[in-house]
Amino acid sequence: MTKFKLTALLKASSVAAAGLLAQHAAVAQQSNVTIYGNLEQYVNYMRSSSGASLTSLEDGAMMRSRFGFRGVEDLGGGYAAKFQMESGFSTDTGTTADTSRFFDRQTWVGVATPVGEFRLGRQNSVLLSRGGYIDFTARTLGSVVNAFGVPSRYDNDVSYQTPRFGGFSGEIHFAFPETPGTIARQAVYQAAIDYTNDTVRLGYAALRGRPPAGAAYNKNVVYDNLFEPPRVSWRLFGLSQATTVET
Repeated sequence: MTKFKLTALLKASSVAAAGLLAQHAAVAQQSNVTIYGNLEQYVNYMRSSSGASLTSLEDGAMMRSRFGFRGVEDLGGGYAAKFQMESGFSTDTGTTADTSRFFDRQTWVGVATPVGEFRLGRQNSVLLSRGGYIDFTARTLGSVVNAFGVPSRYDNDVSYQTPRFGGFSGEIHFAFPETPGTIARQAVYQAAIDYTNDTVRLGYAALRGRPPAGAAYNKNVVYDNLFEPPRVSWRLFGLSQATTVET
């Protein structure tokens, strides 16, 4: 089947949406709450080898439509309360991306401290937030990482993210299960560390999860992501070669 997209994108990003929300700008600034979003539609045309064709209006050629709220409240002394709620939806139908929940993309609260940030709730996985580093095009259309089955986000997630010290930063996650059984067996563990400067970024991200006892599919979830700079960047460190590993 031959497929191509006429991406006459009717893309109204948060910049365009800001005009509609101008009357709320003063209130948002006072409460340190940001309303953001992205609207994207495209015309899709498909034609099969049998000669049958289909033209349709679709959502999200390069980025799924979404809107959200995020806020920060300065508590003083280097501490701040934070939150984020983000919902995906289809602009061509008006339906939510996930019919089982409204804020399907992120819903968390957290506290930023001088020694790092703590978050509780539904959060993006380390593989989603850092997966784009294995491809110089990041997570744009055609990026290699988009072809992988990357675990995107988890419920009941408790995380800690370090500040960046000397170019290094890291984070750890523990997602609690909400089904009967041993917590350690059904929990999802995540960890990541990276180094970056004006020239390179390199690091490692990992995820481990086990299925509930008696599940129809009983294989463990194992994901390792090692991202390294291209060979030319390594020469700046006096190193001879680099190998990118994706599993």
